[in-house]
Amino acid sequence: SFYATKVITSGQGGMLTSPKPEITETARDLIRYDQRDDVVLRYNYRMSDIQAALGLSQLSRLDRFLDRRQEIAEIYREACETSGIEPPPERPEREDIHYRFVIRTGGVTPSVVINRFNDLGIHAERPVYAPLFHYTKSTPLPGAFYAFERYISIPIYPSLSDDSIARITGALNQCIVEES
Repeated sequence: SFYATKVITSGQGGMLTSPKPEITETARDLIRYDQRDDVVLRYNYRMSDIQAALGLSQLSRLDRFLDRRQEIAEIYREACETSGIEPPPERPEREDIHYRFVIRTGGVTPSVVINRFNDLGIHAERPVYAPLFHYTKSTPLPGAFYAFERYISIPIYPSLSDDSIARITGALNQCIVEES
């Protein structure tokens, strides 16, 4: 996905790759909606030239974006440890691009913590709108529900200023505290 909140953006849209030609051809068919002789539901999901140019510009700066996300994540980790807040687990076996920085809300519900951050002018949110089982009406997965009820995501995009990062880390104790 190249949505505005992703690691690189083109405003909207995304990219599909597959080693299977039938998958990529089906995708191409779905976006070629005009001047067709058959009646099949199709969509105008093609990326415009302007969106592609933006995406390529972003791609050329990807290393800088990832370095900045890593830098912010390290600052957040240190602030979490100082505050006694559980940071996301580190996985030394692979490199994390820090698309999100997800923290546990302690004994406070995510909506309360999110409202506290928002009251301070800091955009925080749940990492997902709802767990997937909510949409599929399948059996709830205990781990997914547990995470949904206990974690939030704080801003970690590369254009965050050092002042904004300091405001966010300074707000951690104020927003994530046990309710009495």
